[in-house]
Amino acid sequence: MDPKSAQDIIMESFEIVKDNYLRFILLTFIYLIVVFIIAALGFLVLFKFGIFGLIQSGSLSNMSPKFIYQIIAMFISLSIVALIVEPIFIGAYYRLAAQCIEGNASISDAFRQSAKRYLPMLWTCFLQGVIFLALTIIIFSPLIFEGIAAFHNYLLTGTFSRSGLGVSPFLLIALAILTVLVYLILTIFLEIMFYQALPVVMLENIGGIAAIRRSIEICKNNFWIVFILIVSTIAVSSGIGWAVNIMSGFIGIISRLVEIGFVVVCLIVLYNLFLGWTMVMPVVFNRYYGKKR
Repeated sequence: MDPKSAQDIIMESFEIVKDNYLRFILLTFIYLIVVFIIAALGFLVLFKFGIFGLIQSGSLSNMSPKFIYQIIAMFISLSIVALIVEPIFIGAYYRLAAQCIEGNASISDAFRQSAKRYLPMLWTCFLQGVIFLALTIIIFSPLIFEGIAAFHNYLLTGTFSRSGLGVSPFLLIALAILTVLVYLILTIFLEIMFYQALPVVMLENIGGIAAIRRSIEICKNNFWIVFILIVSTIAVSSGIGWAVNIMSGFIGIISRLVEIGFVVVCLIVLYNLFLGWTMVMPVVFNRYYGKKR
């Protein structure tokens, strides 16, 4: 197929979501139910440990270390459950998007195909997480160590005039700003290079390091197209939040119940359009640029 511009990919992705809206909203609804169940389990944990009563009575400072560790352990467990479940839905979204393009969309089949590719998808998600975590640690570790040293110096001398490593506060601020800028640039670069890592797990039946390598192979030659697609995703996400706030303000004269219901409906519709659109775009991009030449 002939290569397409970023604008063509964006518009084609929107048309696919619009034409298959009910399928995507059903998939999103299933996803939100799972998220709600996991969140409800978290609230049940809080009720079980009586955390709300402690908050109301102002007795949080009386919690024993064992009590705190139990709560942390429970929430870590719930987070792990969420991370384990998420690859199933990621794969289902990509598979459904591909089926919509092919004209044989089926949510049940999308889930079946996603289940078959679950381990490669989970492994690829894990590798991406490790890479981003390693980047964060490498970039911010000097700043963290310097901050710890500066705080230690403050405890000893009562002043922040010089940090523990002899760096002035102004230089420390400059270092922090530079660190954040470098981190943002590298994060964006990795996001671009990894744009196809998860889609190719479902579309090309590879996973792990091979999927990441394949993503880099596809994206490095189409860097600016992927950059525009990612920027458009961020822009639309910000626009949805702004639109919902505006709509909420316009209906302020209506009863609170109607206002909340209206905003919730708008959020569901907009969120589904946005989520479907962001999941379809990488598949459409792969359709034109992912074929091995």
